[in-house]
Amino acid sequence: MSYDEHKRLIALFGYESGEGRNSILWSDPWYFAKPVGQGGKQLDEDLTEWKATKRPFTKEGDTRGYMAQG
Repeated sequence: MSYDEHKRLIALFGYESGEGRNSILWSDPWYFAKPVGQGGKQLDEDLTEWKATKRPFTKEGDTRGYMAQG
């Protein structure tokens, strides 16, 4: 997965599992790399569970909004 693809994946995860465009992961996807300890572990587990519900990501499937700007 490329840098940009990973960034979009994290932003979308934040959007869908958090507060939409108000999610810290939507505006700063690399915040995902900052939590440590139990909070970081829970975030990793939540991402894994979320990804299991998704179809494979494709460039054609990207939506407008943040992803079009990045």
